[in-house]
Amino acid sequence: MKKILDYLKQLDFSEIEAKLYLTLLESGQMSVAELAQVININRTAAYTHIYSLLDKGVIVEAMIGSR
Repeated sequence: MKKILDYLKQLDFSEIEAKLYLTLLESGQMSVAELAQVININRTAAYTHIYSLLDKGVIVEAMIGSR
């Protein structure tokens, strides 16, 4: 996994973005709160990095439920 993190960093991913991305690849669809808990960051920070991944086009947003 360390090698994959290094490759993602070379592709201009921050360390947190890389961890979020790999977590989504491994676990599938998750809420931002779940992602933040898994990689041990606060939810506000997770949103910042999730928006960056959305801007890069490497993840997509899915609306689930009635919100």
